[in-house]
Amino acid sequence: MLLIDDDSGIRSTARAILEAVGHVVSEASDGAQGIEIFARSDFDLVITDLYMPGKEGIETIQEVLDQGPDTPILAMSGGGGGGGGALVDAQLLGAAATLKKPFTAAQLRDAVSKLIPG
Repeated sequence: MLLIDDDSGIRSTARAILEAVGHVVSEASDGAQGIEIFARSDFDLVITDLYMPGKEGIETIQEVLDQGPDTPILAMSGGGGGGGGALVDAQLLGAAATLKKPFTAAQLRDAVSKLIPG
């Protein structure tokens, strides 16, 4: 799976949680880098923050879906400028699920397992 977030702490924590249950995780620090990585590999899931410098999460979601319309996307946000509205916008655009930051390890594992069971 591909994890896109500008916060290195979130990336390292989420990566550790997901790798502990057997997932292989690639990381990107912003949307532009995430799209470049996504274009070079096949991913069973993309997890993206919505508020990042440069290419925001909504733009990133649109580009991921343009390149891989069957790839599920988990959008996450700590609120930022738009509060929960951005998470709703992400789902309307095509994100399969959303997760509000801060989240627990169990919430992240549960959200991911619903999108890529097994």
